[in-house]
Formats: sequence, structure tokens, C-alpha cells
Amino acid sequence: MKRSVSSLLCLSLAVCALAQQPDANVPMLKAGTRVVVVDVVVTDRQGNPVHDLPAGVFTVTEDNKPQIIAHFQEHRAAEAPAPLPAQPVSAPGIFTNVVPITGDTPLTVVLLDTLNTPLVDQMYARSQLVSFIKKLQPGSRIAIMTLTTRLNLLQGFTSDPAVLQTALKKSKSTRVSSLREDNITSGFADQPTMGGLSSGLDAMSSEAGVTQLRMRKDYTADAFNQLARFLSGYPGRKNVIWFSGGFPISIGPGGEGDPFASVVDFGSDVQNSSYMMSLAQIAVYPVDVRGVIAPPIFSAETSSRSMLSGRQMQNSLGNFNSRVASEQMLMRTIAEDTGGKAYTNNNDLSGIVRKVMNDGANFYTLDYVPSDHNLDGQYHSIHVSLQAPGYNLSYRRGYVASVDKKTTKTVAATRRHEGPESPEVTPMKLAMQHGSPSLMQVAYRERFTPMGTDLGGSLQQTLAPGNSADPKLKPPYRTYEITYAIDAHTLAAPLGKDGKRKMRVEYTALVYGEDSTLQTATGNSIEGSLTDAEYQRILNDGLQLHQQISVPAKGEQYIRTGVHDLNANTIGTLEIDAAQLKALPPMAAVR
Repeated sequence: MKRSVSSLLCLSLAVCALAQQPDANVPMLKAGTRVVVVDVVVTDRQGNPVHDLPAGVFTVTEDNKPQIIAHFQEHRAAEAPAPLPAQPVSAPGIFTNVVPITGDTPLTVVLLDTLNTPLVDQMYARSQLVSFIKKLQPGSRIAIMTLTTRLNLLQGFTSDPAVLQTALKKSKSTRVSSLREDNITSGFADQPTMGGLSSGLDAMSSEAGVTQLRMRKDYTADAFNQLARFLSGYPGRKNVIWFSGGFPISIGPGGEGDPFASVVDFGSDVQNSSYMMSLAQIAVYPVDVRGVIAPPIFSAETSSRSMLSGRQMQNSLGNFNSRVASEQMLMRTIAEDTGGKAYTNNNDLSGIVRKVMNDGANFYTLDYVPSDHNLDGQYHSIHVSLQAPGYNLSYRRGYVASVDKKTTKTVAATRRHEGPESPEVTPMKLAMQHGSPSLMQVAYRERFTPMGTDLGGSLQQTLAPGNSADPKLKPPYRTYEITYAIDAHTLAAPLGKDGKRKMRVEYTALVYGEDSTLQTATGNSIEGSLTDAEYQRILNDGLQLHQQISVPAKGEQYIRTGVHDLNANTIGTLEIDAAQLKALPPMAAVR
């Protein structure tokens, strides 16, 4: 259902208390000013952070043209970082997707990639993380996520080691089958058995293998783009430690005569994900959880089952080394593009995490206004150097100008996953997945009010207007009215030729069951033109929107809401447990 923005202005005044006010401490840039922010980690030959460097020893070029550093700041790891503040307590039935973060301590996301990692390596990574968390420095700010066929938030940012350990146990109890072959299986794929009996099976499995690779590529790219949107809502530098078994940049055509010969190219997806990460000041630290990798043909399990000639042994080793090299090359590419560092052939995973958090908390921030002011939608390379020799520098290697018009659409455009069902994928669909992290690109608060006369809402036999439901679902339902108060400062409202501001917003509510199945849904959209006076009122008081959602009365449910700014392609989302609504006073009592 579409509604006019202007018709909602009078309603917005009624909820100014709900509207999110802009933070007075956040510096505002003048319209049209493009400031490029570059975080630089400087280490010596021993890998230790280097401190007390003045701005004058740094040189920055963009597309080989010298740039003037407009702002310079050194960041140091605090001896005892302040823990995250307790989240403000809202009145019953009122929720917000805005999570206040204070202080200069960078945020760290630990991403456990179960999609691309053999099960045995997943278990080892978890045990190493538990070991690290037991010795976690007070005040560290860590969130834990998993990558399956989607991005899952296990634990938001916290400084509490006990909470983090509980999240890791939760990830262990969630069994997820990897789309990646384990080392033993892939070892057999690389070696023909006696008499070449497996050649037919290899040919038959080739097509399935390519399909798996495409699926892994799509799911991983979607998760990284989703992670970039999530972290873009937090200021300053963010570090992502990506524990993965990796996946190849590309798989070339099969051997001569292979009926399923094809190429899976991951280059553009990696590049787009890197663009979004670096844009949001996110440094990615890929960690190959396989550690020091031994060719599977030398394992006891495989060597006893095959008899290889010298040439077959050479081919098998070549295939294995090529695959590992391509996987680790992708890790290094993402790390270099975003200002992080890739860790491979190292079994000390807990030590790696400690090193990453130390590097990620000791860095320099350089801001400059590009001498080329043209928003051309093109990639611009960045090079940072020091006058003093002997230091290693890690920083993002470039950016795409005019992100709102070019990069966002390139990275997050609607597309289809490759596979039998070929589902349509949009940024909003990804953002509305159950259990995924809440996004803050569009900031809002929401108030739930039960419909009817009973506490928590009266039982109803029909769905609320505009709702749809799973055909297998049966009544009764409880219906809630959702009042959104959206911070208009986080919405794009470009000027039209008529001198009015153009606003286009869609807002959605989905109800998931405890098994993550979608049960009910509703969606609305608004668009319109605003005069200066109308726009100022929305900026001051917030944009208020209304929606009703029906929730099954039986079982456990989770309500996920989302606001999508169609002009900027930015999103805000929030998920709550419907159990929190059962004691709320009904609409009749509120009115």
C-alpha cells in the first residue's frame, strides 16, 4: 500500500518523543564535500605497532596525484579500555535499532565461516576462540557471527567474556553442513585410483561441484555485503576476523573432453564486497583455519586406498597446491583491499586473534578531500607511504566515487542466485532474514500496541488487513499496531526540479516461527514531494508510519521489522521476541 508523505506529516508531531535525535558530537560535513578516510596500521619489522609518527612523514596519493591531509589522528590501544555501556532501557513495547557506542576502542567481529570450512576445522577454530576469550582483555568489544547460507548474529557487541563463551557454545550446538568438501573427499577427487575407475565418477560429479561453488560464492558475497551494511551504522574503524577454509577465486575449465567444463569467476564479487567493506571503514582479517595444510594424498586414510604412479602423484599435488593457492589468494586480496591482513599456514589461531585486535586498535587515521572533485562513479586508487623506511603499512587501497549513485547499485543490485530455484535476491530480502544482524543505516524506534481489549491483544480469527500468511497456518492470531518513528536525518531526500524534496520509503514486518519459517508478513510504502517547511518538520520531529501485523497465538514467534530508503538504498532492521508483547496494555486501554 502506498501513501503520501505529506499526508503523514500531521501524525509525525504526535511521536516526537519516539523520534531519534541526531548526535551533537558527530561532525557534519557540508553538502557536496567528499572526504576520504584512510586508516593506516604501521608496524615495524617484528610486527609491532609503531607510535608517535607525525602527520608530516605520511604521503597520500590518489590516482598518483598528491593529496593534502586535512585531518590526522593517532589511535592507541588503551591500557584498560572502558567496557561497553549498558543499553538504555526503553518503556515496555518500545524498541530501537540504534545501539549507542562510545569511546575510541575499535569494534571487532569474529565471523565463523561454516559454509566454506570443513567440520573438523570448525571445531578447532571454536576451541581456539574459547581459549582466547578466557584471557580476553577487559573492555574489548567483540561480536560473534556465523556464515551458513546466510549471515547469523550469535552475539552483539559485548565486553563480557562469559557472554561470548555462551555464544560460542550456541554456535557449536547449531549443526550446519558445509557446502565445502572435506580434505579427504577432495583428496580422492584429485587422484585417480587403480585403473582409472574413478574417472567416470569424477566427470559425473563435476557439474555438481561447479554448482556448489557458485552457491558458496553467492552466499558468501551476500553475507559480506550484509555485514558491511550492519557495520556501516557504527562510527570509526571496525575489524572483522574471518575464520574460513576459504574458497577459490575461480575454477577453470575441466580437462580435455570434460562435458561439464565451465568457469566460475569470483573476481567481481570479491571486488564489490571489498568496496563495501572499505567504504564502511572495515578492515578484514581472513584466517585460514586449516593452519599448515598437508596434501590429503599423504594422509593415512587416502594413501592406503590408492596406488599412484609418479605422474599421477605429481598431478595430484599440483591440483591441490593450485586450489589452496587460489583460496589463499582471495583471502589476501580482500585483506589488502580493506586494510587488513591475511593469516595462512598458522595453527595458533588464538594468537592470531590477539595480534589482530592489537593491530586493529593501534593505527592512524588520515582524512583528505580529493583534488579531483568529480563524482564519476569510478574506482580511485589510494597509496600511502612513509618517509621513514623499514615499516609495513596496511590500509584500504581505493574507493569508488559517488557511492550513492554507482557503488551501492553495483554491489547490492537485485540479482538471482545460480541454482535450481534461482531465487531473486535483493538487499531488503537479505536484511529481513531471521537471525541476521540489525541494520542501522536507517535509524528508527518502534512502538507495539496490542489490538483489542485483552492484555497482550485479543484473539482474532482473521488476519489484519494487508497481511499474508503461510497457507498451513491456522488461527487464532494476535494483532499489533506498529508505530514507526524514523530519524529523517538518515533518509535521503534529494531536491527535484520543482524545488521539492523527494522521499521514497518502504517498510515491512515479518513474523518467524521458532524453526525460522516465515509465518505472516505485511509491507507498505510511501512516496511524495515535500516543501522546505514540511521537510524541516520531519527532520525535527521524525517521520511516523503505521502498520499492523498479525502474530500466531500459539508457539514462539519473532517479529522482524525493516525500513528501506529507496532513494539511497539504505536499510534499517530490528528483530524482537514476540513474547515481550504479551503483557502490554491493549489499544482500548491506551486510548
